[in-house]
Amino acid sequence: MPFAPAIQKNILRVLEEYIIPALESQAIPQLLAEPPFHFQSVPHKILQKRFLVDKPFAPLQSVQRWKEAMVMAANTPTVMIAYEGICYERVGITKMQAQQLNHQNQKTHGGVNLLQLPAPALLCHPAYMLRSLGAPRPESQAHSGKSLLYRLTKTGIWVSVNARGLEEESVSHALEINNSALLQMGSLYIDELRAGELAGAQAQQLAFMYHLRRHLTRHRTHVSNSSWVMPSDDFPDTLSPAHRKLCHDVTAFMITHLHSPLTLQTLADQFGVSAVHLNHVFKHARGTTVMRYVSWLRVEAAKAILTESQERIKDVANLTGFSSAASFGLVFKSHTGLSPYEFRKKSNTVKQI
Repeated sequence: MPFAPAIQKNILRVLEEYIIPALESQAIPQLLAEPPFHFQSVPHKILQKRFLVDKPFAPLQSVQRWKEAMVMAANTPTVMIAYEGICYERVGITKMQAQQLNHQNQKTHGGVNLLQLPAPALLCHPAYMLRSLGAPRPESQAHSGKSLLYRLTKTGIWVSVNARGLEEESVSHALEINNSALLQMGSLYIDELRAGELAGAQAQQLAFMYHLRRHLTRHRTHVSNSSWVMPSDDFPDTLSPAHRKLCHDVTAFMITHLHSPLTLQTLADQFGVSAVHLNHVFKHARGTTVMRYVSWLRVEAAKAILTESQERIKDVANLTGFSSAASFGLVFKSHTGLSPYEFRKKSNTVKQI
């Protein structure tokens, strides 16, 4: 997996300048986004009293979205630390989760709550609890805020920084840290929070951040390709379930191996189908050939990296699977009409307006 030095440097700066000093001062409200909700320490209100109906999890799917309520649920716990400005978060539980509460608790918990989190503040989302959808929220129009997020996975943690402006939201590419000690410390933090041991939880969180800072100082941390580009899975209704699954799986493989050489034949071999068949499915599902789609993914990923980071142009080329900065420049310009440098300059100008 590729190394992104600028992203790592920025996350380390956020830890040292904001997160660790705030935890050391013991001044961070710590909120757990699961019943019984204790949100008294921050401004909040119930957006929706009705509990949302649960959605069955599809095979291999880790996230479900309720777009009408602007919330989602994921199978991995996430911790969000607001470190600058004011962040807004939607949290809650579904109808099935509500049915597990006693009658009195059901009356006191809304389906979707809105939290206003002035920095510094910490919000822990356990697995499957409702949280804000990864999109700009109407509430964020009133304020801007920045936060650090880390997600606990089966093998380690993903760390990123989030900026919510008055008009848009951006999330840095996630660093993947395969460190069993950090994973255990993150799990222990949630246990302490659930037990109501706030002092112990804060001490555990501070120890987690010390360990994370030491890891980032001593190791080259790699970045997850899957955080660069998230194409839609809205396929034509005429696409069969088998072909839908094939297209979804091949696309996921492309994204996680975007930095590696990809050919039509190697992709077909990976999934046990013929190259002709795979191209036929992609033309039906995506309206283009497999390799043209790979090229589009690489350019879209490069656009995100150029916009959201200060990685050097040659590093962006390497991160997105181009053999050289020259070939990257030619392909990028054919898709966008701009060179990578011109695109970054234009993006930065638009952000400042």
